[in-house]
Amino acid sequence: MYKEIKGLEGRYSVNEDGNVFSHRRGIRLKPGLAGGYHCVKLAGKDRRVHRLVAEAFLPNFLDKPQVNHIDGNKQNNALSNLEMATASENATHAFKMGLSPKGENHGRAKLSNEDVTTIKRLLLKGETNISIAKKFGVGDTAISKIKLGQRRN
Repeated sequence: MYKEIKGLEGRYSVNEDGNVFSHRRGIRLKPGLAGGYHCVKLAGKDRRVHRLVAEAFLPNFLDKPQVNHIDGNKQNNALSNLEMATASENATHAFKMGLSPKGENHGRAKLSNEDVTTIKRLLLKGETNISIAKKFGVGDTAISKIKLGQRRN
């Protein structure tokens, strides 16, 4: 069953499987990808399909601002795979599912895994945190955390 998209009534509809239909063109729109999410252009604006499905079909009594993909797959926009979430709930879910980037794959990582291995060797040789930090362009706190096993073991 298709439901009309709020604000675009009579022009576009979405169903529980994440299919978006254009009434004017009489076709199902083929989504593109943006940031790993399916998107469609509606009235000149890119819209994420999972958000369209959630807004059409999911009650949001608690006024949660985000849509979470239960199975962790950003491209599975079926209603049965979506739930409303807070930012904290969404981040916790991503972490539990192993979807959060870690180590050198994290967007703010300054050190590669190879750098960390080298730092550990230098620490074993007795080099100071400050001298190692200068070599790698990081703060001595980062070196201390590696030394204490609080970062990337």
